[in-house]
Amino acid sequence: MPASADTWRSSPRNTGYHYLMRISIVTVNWNGLEVIPEYLDSLSAQTTAPHEVVVVDNGSTDGSEQLPDLAGAKVISLPENRGFAEPCNIGVSQTTGDAVLLLNNDISFDPDLIKILTSALIEQPGLDMFACSMRRWDHPEIMENAGIGYRRTLSGYQIGRGDPASRWNEMKEVFGPSGGAALIRRRVIDDIGLFDPAFWAYNEDVDFALRARLAGYGCLYLPTAVVRHREGYTARRLGRRKIFLNQRNAEWAMLRNVPRRVRRRYGWLHAAYIAQQVLRNGLLGPMVLRARLHARNNPLPRVGPRRISEQEFFALLG
Repeated sequence: MPASADTWRSSPRNTGYHYLMRISIVTVNWNGLEVIPEYLDSLSAQTTAPHEVVVVDNGSTDGSEQLPDLAGAKVISLPENRGFAEPCNIGVSQTTGDAVLLLNNDISFDPDLIKILTSALIEQPGLDMFACSMRRWDHPEIMENAGIGYRRTLSGYQIGRGDPASRWNEMKEVFGPSGGAALIRRRVIDDIGLFDPAFWAYNEDVDFALRARLAGYGCLYLPTAVVRHREGYTARRLGRRKIFLNQRNAEWAMLRNVPRRVRRRYGWLHAAYIAQQVLRNGLLGPMVLRARLHARNNPLPRVGPRRISEQEFFALLG
């Protein structure tokens, strides 16, 4: 049964509350009837209650739009599917916590997740972003990612993808958190904003991580903050459009954020990466080139402060 029968607010297990650090959860839902009940069950089982839960619904029509409200979350209903970036921004704007935890609707997690994340906020005052240990839904012993990195090909990637989880059992600094399970202090969002709505979906977290890193904020991977993710649940409903969005947004993130001298230095590696993407997508390869051309013909303005040197940025590249 979904968590409607035993809400995260009224669950007898939710007796813990840390007044020093309030975590607000924001989740975007779009026709997630197959997956959101388990997500809500994970919330209701938390030993430490979040400060608040906000679910932004993208015009769902399968009944899933009713479940978060029944489970005690605040629901913001949009009239149509607006992707991921803009709904996240809308949800965050309605929260008041000291930090925001972005969680996909197609994940589940253990009862101590909020407790672990609250402790991290308290014990790591010098770090402002935290990446969870995202595992495969059907094989939780396998990593989906330990956050996101940024390569000299001037493209983002999922750190640790496909590795045994046992290789990722220690805290370490990473480039940024995956948008599917990201803990971000409020002060970062107040300083640089969250996601650019123009991205719609995909690589909005890479763009955010680039802006955050350039502004001087760090990210820590937390191996005990485990979430299990049904990868591709939403993506499969977008079809080939995902290819266009992925490549356009990757190009936008690179063009607006990566210092020009870095782009000149690694431009040849980026060109090789684009060629690889074209070949990888077979008959849909030309869509990669169209997306790249679109991004270059319609560049996004640079936003946010730059508080680190180009040399410091070089050192962050994987």
